[in-house]
Parts: sequence; structure tokens; C-alpha cells
Amino acid sequence: MSRAYATGGGQPDVPAPNLLGVIAGLQNRGVAQVGVAGIHEPAGGTAFDWGHYGARDPRRRGLLLTSDLRLETVGCVAREGHDPECMQEPHVTRLVSAEFRALRSAVTHHIHARYGVSVEVTRIEPPLKGDLDGARIFVGDHNSEEERLFLVAHLFGHTVQWNLSAELRRLGLTMPVRVTANDLDALEAYERDACRYSQQALHEAGIFHLDQWLADFSACDLAFLRHLYSTGERRAFRDFWCPGQPLISPRAIPEFTPTRWRRRERALVL
Repeated sequence: MSRAYATGGGQPDVPAPNLLGVIAGLQNRGVAQVGVAGIHEPAGGTAFDWGHYGARDPRRRGLLLTSDLRLETVGCVAREGHDPECMQEPHVTRLVSAEFRALRSAVTHHIHARYGVSVEVTRIEPPLKGDLDGARIFVGDHNSEEERLFLVAHLFGHTVQWNLSAELRRLGLTMPVRVTANDLDALEAYERDACRYSQQALHEAGIFHLDQWLADFSACDLAFLRHLYSTGERRAFRDFWCPGQPLISPRAIPEFTPTRWRRRERALVL
């Protein structure tokens, strides 16, 4: 059975009208201590504080978020043909699961209240991750909290595209078969355009500290898809992770009317 979020009938994961409300809720529940400097675990945990980075821009350190409740550091993933500069990035930082859940709740509330797009966490058969129909976003319940946040933001970007352009909607509804170089270029343009709407949605929801994370996750997603479509091989998603990707320029979201363009018979999102 699916769980609806911000649809009027479902129960939101963390009920809050905006990011400040979400943070206040976390503070009241003792889940996290949040201040201007950053987000900290409860007593006994390791603090995540932007001030510890000194003069270095914290956005340049790719945020690799996880469902784990601890804060850890992990090394960059190496792969053949990888950008050498990526290998120089010694660590990335993991944020607490509670923050991911809270941020997803804030984004979910915003895109429903502002644009009328609902989000449901439901059963989707792995390895597929999620789905959309133009008015609703479906997120597989097997995804981590980090993946759920990315899927909500990214699939909202595709939702905007589907409701603004019949050409982009056809592209999104077509499962690539025997792809050409031109097909891959069109796919990349489609994905990058959606990412710009995703970035805008996060900013509108009051989330500005995950710009680098979104850039890194989006680049990893695109590299994964290009490899899958061009070779047919499904490698581990994190094989394509490289922190420090160029930040995404947000794109203003035009007015649109959410419309269901397809029946959900099989999920689309890989």
C-alpha cells in the first residue's frame, strides 16, 4: 500500500509548512541541533559545522548522504577515465538521515502547495527507482532517504518538462533502444534541463546548502544512465560518483497545470 505525502489525504512524513518548521520540529524532538553554523548530531555524535572548513567553500565538498544516522567521511570512488581532480578530493561528508527526511518533507510540501504536484512513497519493483505521470511523483520505498530526496527533486524537474513540452514528454516516455550518439546527447540535454528545475525547487523550499550535493548526485545519475543506455550494463550507481561537479544554474519554473499523461502500468525511472 502506498503512502501519500502532502496530498490532503495522506500523512506527511514530517509535517511542516516550510524548512524552518521542519528544523524546529527536529529540535523539539531532539533529533538534531540546528544552528546558523550547521547541523549537529545529538550529544555524543560528531558535529557537522561549516565553520570547520575554514576558507574552503563547503559546497566544493560533495555531500554524500546516507540513511545511516552517523556522520562519517568516505573517500572518492575511482573508476577508469575518471577526472583526475576528483581523485584529489580526500573526503566527502555524510549528513544525518533525519535531516534528509526533513528536507524531503519540506520539498514535498512546497511542490504540492505551490504547483499541485503530489508525492507518494510506494512499492516499486527494484531495480527501478521511481515513476511519474505528469501530476504525481512516485518514489520506491526501497530507496534510502538520500535517494528519496533526490528523486522527489529530480522527478519534479521532469514533471515540469512534461507539462510544458510535448517533445520532452515524448522523450521521457520513450525507453531508449539501440541508442545513437544523437540519442545520448538528447538524453543529456533532457536530464540537465530537469536538474535546473530541481535546483530551483530546492531553493524555493528554502534549501540552499545542498547545491553541491545536487550537482554531484545529478552528474552521477547522468553518467550512470549514459553507461546503461550505451552498453546495456547496469553498474552500481556509486561507481559513477565524483564530487566537486559544476554547480547547477537554477531555472525559473513557469506556471503549468499538472496533468496525468500516462497510466501507471510499469515504472519508468531507472
